[in-house]
Amino acid sequence: MLKIVYSNDSRQLADWLAEQFQSEPLSPFSTEHIIVQSNELSRWLSLYLANKHGISANTEFPFPSAYIWRLFRHIWPEVPLQSPYAKEPISWRLFALLPELRQEEGYEAIDAYLGDSDDELKRFQLAERLADSFDQYLMYRPDWINDWENGQAEHWQGKLWQRLVQDDPEPQHRSRLLQQLNRLLTEATEKPTGLPERLSIFGISSLPPVYLQTFSLMARFLDITLFYLSPSEHYWGDLIDQKQQQRQQLELSLEEPDPLEEVGHPLLASLGKQGQEFFRQLQDLPHEADTCFVEPGIDHMLSMLKQDMFDLMPSEKQPVAAEDHSISIQVCHSPMREMEILHDQLLALFAENPDLSPTDIVVMTPDIDVYAPWIEAVFAAAEPGQRIPFSIADSSGQQESLLLNAWFSLLALPQSRFDVESILELLSCPAIQQRFKLDEAAVLWIRDWCQQTRIRWGHDANDKHRLELPANDANTWQAGLDRLLLGMAMPLSETGQPWRLFDDQLAMDGISGDKARIVASLSLFIERLDIWQQRLSQPRSISDWQLTLNDCLDSFFETESLDDPIFERELISIRSQLQRLIDSTALA
Repeated sequence: MLKIVYSNDSRQLADWLAEQFQSEPLSPFSTEHIIVQSNELSRWLSLYLANKHGISANTEFPFPSAYIWRLFRHIWPEVPLQSPYAKEPISWRLFALLPELRQEEGYEAIDAYLGDSDDELKRFQLAERLADSFDQYLMYRPDWINDWENGQAEHWQGKLWQRLVQDDPEPQHRSRLLQQLNRLLTEATEKPTGLPERLSIFGISSLPPVYLQTFSLMARFLDITLFYLSPSEHYWGDLIDQKQQQRQQLELSLEEPDPLEEVGHPLLASLGKQGQEFFRQLQDLPHEADTCFVEPGIDHMLSMLKQDMFDLMPSEKQPVAAEDHSISIQVCHSPMREMEILHDQLLALFAENPDLSPTDIVVMTPDIDVYAPWIEAVFAAAEPGQRIPFSIADSSGQQESLLLNAWFSLLALPQSRFDVESILELLSCPAIQQRFKLDEAAVLWIRDWCQQTRIRWGHDANDKHRLELPANDANTWQAGLDRLLLGMAMPLSETGQPWRLFDDQLAMDGISGDKARIVASLSLFIERLDIWQQRLSQPRSISDWQLTLNDCLDSFFETESLDDPIFERELISIRSQLQRLIDSTALA
């Protein structure tokens, strides 16, 4: 049986889920499956259930696509662990296929886009975009995929898909396997092997129609509960915004808008289009409905706005009370200032509401990566008495990670000019400092020496020659290191002069003791960068690249003795991504 629980409050939905688990427990060795759409939601829900029950165990929170693929493997063990038609392997196959297609009739659009030069980066980016499109077609346009595989392809994309599957008589991609699964669920008279005892779907805002069809068919054999967060207790699937209404009025030559068209709340009509589509799809499914709506009330402007959407009726304009801060618009001159105001506002909220916890707060932005460094700068640097616990979700991670930034800089060594700021930025990474026996104080000395020896860019004279510039080592790292090493090797001047010359080289003064050790570490670091610039410039096979890049990680990063476990996790993540690269190309 499929049951859909509607509410405008996520806590009400979570309470319903917790009560269901409590009143209708599964067998002790059975796993609860709760499909979610983000790691953050799974973490919040797990903690919520633990608070309700005292413990949360033997519960899995898969994403929709991952769960469906796992279901394929439970029913048909011969299905591979990863689909050969996933985006990554298809990207590599297209990358290898595109040069050949450029010479064939019907692919003029590809040839025109790639142009005359054989830019491999541009070709791979095109391959990724095409692979992403095919991945979307598998979910949202399975009819196109079926037509193409049955020989009905007029557009070049259809012909390209035929090329991808021509050597595979029964391609095991999601569209085909879903059709087989739905056929099995439709024809079965008993519960097929591999289906769970119970399935919950929580907080999903959209799903491909083919997934909804699959879950509806599964509900013949098990209880499936979908917990849906809806802004209104009324039907809002047919709302149209004012622009749509005006467009229809023009198209139909109406003097007045159609009175039968439901406008409802303008904010919900204009910003809730994706939610409307999913809401309509849910209504088309045979299901049992339950509700646990909560009246938002009219205590302040925010609750009034929620109440208006709840009732699908905008209220009249009215003045805002001076003490009403439920909706606030701040005009700031920079992202840094935005974060400072946000921090102050949150502190004020915690002071006014002792029951409020940081776990109750979510801060949303259009692009979290833009704000990530400013969040760190403000929230992490706050005074101990004003520090608010925080975590950054949905971030690419690069901007906030010194190790990832350093790793991407190392990968760019073949194009590097060895400019002084880029090299010093690498040395700011604690994992690199640890590998070369340096610390923050040593990096400050290195920065000072770079200024005194006038190091600007370039490894040596050969590096400048490679860039078609005069082959001299002026202002290069080699020239600066020569001065520092001379300062270590030459004795102090007997005349007390602050400068010493050897072979027309001016030795750097005051290099001895611990400073000599720092110079030795810097020399080793620059030499290693030069070696890896050459190694990373050579073409290799994918498997060789994995070995080479793992060697590069070992050459520059040391994390075991660092206090912060984040660096070790990031290093493990990089290695796992390298292994994933191998796995995806093996499927190509």
